[in-house]
Amino acid sequence: MTVPTADTVVVGGTVRDLLDGLRSRPDLSVLAAGDSLSAAFVQVLTAALERLPAERRGAAPVVMAATDYCVWATSRYVGRCAEAEAGGRRLRPSEAMTPEPAQLLQELAGLGTWHGPGYVLISPHAATWQAVRWAWGAVSAGLHGAVVVCEVVRDPDGEGFRVAAAPVTATPGLPGPTPGLPAAGLPTSDGPVPDLPAPVTDLPGAGTGFPGPAAATTANGTAPEDGTRRPAARRSRPAARGPVVISGTGLVTAFGDGADVFWQGLLDGRRATSDLTRFDASRFRSRTVCQTEVEAGPGRPVRPELVDRARAEALREAGLTELPERTLLVSAGVVPHLPSVADAPRIGEIALEPDWAGDGFGVARQDAVLMAHACASGAFGLAMAREWLLCGLADTAVVTGVSALNSYDYACLDVLRATTTSAARPFDQDRSGVMVGEGAGVIVLETAERAAARGHLPLAALSGISCRVAGQGVSALSAHAGAACMREALAMAGRTTVDYVHGHAPGTRQGDEAELLALDRIGAELGWRDVPVSSCKGAAGHLLHASVFPAVVTAVRALRDGVLPGTPGLRTPLDARHLRVLRDPEPREGIRSVLVDNFGFGGNNAAFLLTRTAAGHLEWSAHG
Repeated sequence: MTVPTADTVVVGGTVRDLLDGLRSRPDLSVLAAGDSLSAAFVQVLTAALERLPAERRGAAPVVMAATDYCVWATSRYVGRCAEAEAGGRRLRPSEAMTPEPAQLLQELAGLGTWHGPGYVLISPHAATWQAVRWAWGAVSAGLHGAVVVCEVVRDPDGEGFRVAAAPVTATPGLPGPTPGLPAAGLPTSDGPVPDLPAPVTDLPGAGTGFPGPAAATTANGTAPEDGTRRPAARRSRPAARGPVVISGTGLVTAFGDGADVFWQGLLDGRRATSDLTRFDASRFRSRTVCQTEVEAGPGRPVRPELVDRARAEALREAGLTELPERTLLVSAGVVPHLPSVADAPRIGEIALEPDWAGDGFGVARQDAVLMAHACASGAFGLAMAREWLLCGLADTAVVTGVSALNSYDYACLDVLRATTTSAARPFDQDRSGVMVGEGAGVIVLETAERAAARGHLPLAALSGISCRVAGQGVSALSAHAGAACMREALAMAGRTTVDYVHGHAPGTRQGDEAELLALDRIGAELGWRDVPVSSCKGAAGHLLHASVFPAVVTAVRALRDGVLPGTPGLRTPLDARHLRVLRDPEPREGIRSVLVDNFGFGGNNAAFLLTRTAAGHLEWSAHG
């Protein structure tokens, strides 16, 4: 392990007066105000990356805290939806696409000089602290040579934003910590405080700011209500040995409660379609969905009810009666509390309640993370959880996602004409769009070492994963970026081929074709021949932000049962040179590896590899 240090904070944004007031600070590098947030963001991140050694600039991960921006942008979109509904009309295209925060990273990637992983945290009160903690732990454990931490904060007195970024790097020539002691430089309640970037929290309109050495700490490590002070973290543990494994899964879909219920429906080729009744859909093009039968109590949104059911199954499958103390919770599929539109109809299906406490998981606030990466949010959550486990920031990680049918997500897909008016047919030559599904999923992760210590046999190893924010356009999938993720996930796992691919394949004209093109590129490079691929979205629909959870269950069950699932709804498969699109299930003994794709709007791309031997013993590469 190494000793991390942080460089000078680079500050920019769109509020000229605020930036001018910072120029006297010797510990800040203040840039000129940008004409737009995207321009200011690119300017600040470019300057921060240029402070890294040339060989690290292109691939350095960027961890971005963007709670304010997410609340602001989502509130504006919900307001437009309310106006359209009140007028009895559909949204106009110009009103539809509220930019995902990751689109700012997409703008940066578009310059062509940065191609590293990018992650967006939107946790209430704690996003910046979580970003700093992640960067410090990952560099200290040697997972990355450098990480750039970035924060986007809204000016409370206007419509502008301030952007701040700082590189965290390994200090050359300094010895690592003694084995068994906290990682040197990681903030602990009884250990050293790192030399983090100087705080900017004492400045008017600076928002949460980067925590720094001058900031006060709390005794128990919980994030304070105002988010302006750095909490003292619990003692960090040495970097983990061995791979990260999946110890339990839980799933709720339109087939009902349970991962095995979904799996059997998929193998039977059934389609859990129904008419949309959660809200008035009369103004939308499509009313065919995969809706659950779950009903919540009076005044309670369906969203937490779905999560509760999936959580119970996941903990039971993981052999846990309760979560260990050092548990990281990563949630996808919801946004922070939206006070400016708190009275909007059914807002609880997409936004957290004001006093959200991790949907009942019982983890401390600083360990409850929200991630925003559109329909790839779940895979990005798996990547974050894996790194926290490997660098000793957590002993157990729980990744959860939920998609409750709501008029806000539906309105966006409707105006983009992304929904099908019948039922989805993934990978079909005559596919016509997305069939939205409802459900929730929970995945329990831990290191193989910890699972073995408690006598638990994991379901699979997360042997390789790659997440990238790249590509052109808001909604188009980039075959180039998708192929890059697949290539990197395979390389991390030390593999050149797989036994099965579970495709993202939502049934859209452009997305399915681009995904197969990306897979064919990988197949041509690595000599694949008739590698089977299929998709589950014709069975239970597209769970949007939670779409990764049925995919993980499918991959894990295929490894367990030696069966390759088909693609419900498929009639005429798209052509592929190096792959074979499956219409029906096929028995396949000795399945050892499954590649899973997960893509989303806003340039969010991810792919990961799950592995297991036929005898039930886990496989992993030297890279973990």
